[in-house]
Amino acid sequence: MSGDYHDPAWLTQSIAERGIRGTARYCGVDHSTIITWRDKFAQEPEPSDATAELLEYLRSRTVPPAPGPTAARRPGDYATCLVGSDLHFPHHHEGAFEVFLGLADRVRPTEVVIDGDAFDFSQLGKYVKNPNHYVPLQDDIDLCREKILGRIQAAAPESVHRFIVGNHEEGRWHSYLWTKCPELSSLRCLTMEAVLGLTEMGWVWQPYDYWVTDALVIYHGDRHTNNLGGGSAMSARKEQIDMGVSTITGHTHHAGAFFRHDRSGYRVSYEIGCLCDEERMQAAGVTAKRTPTKTHDWHHACALIRYRPGHSAFRVELIPIITDHGRTFAIWQDEEIAA
Repeated sequence: MSGDYHDPAWLTQSIAERGIRGTARYCGVDHSTIITWRDKFAQEPEPSDATAELLEYLRSRTVPPAPGPTAARRPGDYATCLVGSDLHFPHHHEGAFEVFLGLADRVRPTEVVIDGDAFDFSQLGKYVKNPNHYVPLQDDIDLCREKILGRIQAAAPESVHRFIVGNHEEGRWHSYLWTKCPELSSLRCLTMEAVLGLTEMGWVWQPYDYWVTDALVIYHGDRHTNNLGGGSAMSARKEQIDMGVSTITGHTHHAGAFFRHDRSGYRVSYEIGCLCDEERMQAAGVTAKRTPTKTHDWHHACALIRYRPGHSAFRVELIPIITDHGRTFAIWQDEEIAA
């Protein structure tokens, strides 16, 4: 039997035997191509179920077993928290997000935190958008819930899922309500938590910050540095000065760490990069730099925290996500987690 996914009978039988991801691998195409042709042949197309597709993918792929605990670690002593930031859906980087899901599957963290700007909300932004990339706001919200938040829940079903708002969500939403229709801004149905419907999905709504320990706080951040005098960890330094404790922030799309030890003790602040795609954002016209002539100094990365609940001690592992020769992957515990 030839692997012709253009043949309705063959495609139906192959999906039944191999699954969507297996059929895609057999034909040498992306799984989205198989989904497109499946829906094209269907008389009554079933609604897309991104969660089921991701679970099928996670079951079918080969993942090396994670190393066991070291001799110094006693079971139950430490919790793990996987943190990602700045997806800017629908302008997220597919490969970087797949790596993030792969880490969630491998690590099986105690909790997963999305640290703001999961939604881009470009419909409410100041930039002149490319009309060919316009998506109605409600469709944008529904798709992000399905394709981003739902897939994270599928990759880490036993984790606590926390959502911290960023400036693209709460900031743009408040700016629009307060300037365009202030009379409506007091309605409870128009709060950001209600609009996104996170609680009904099983996400913990963290309006502005999440204290992992009494010495480490995660929040989106609002500090910037200019292109000439800034760069990696410079905004993290400003955030630490603002807060006076160890911090984890997104916002700048930079990855870096700023350490300090003085009479107040030891502190470290991390910028954890981003999971968005600058080329997609440039094409949609939602960034200040509209063409590839000037590139953004953005870094794909995420962070893994190990900490003892009820104690101050913690360790942060900043995990760069690399794209090289057409492959996107991270190196974690001497093994590749690839998209």
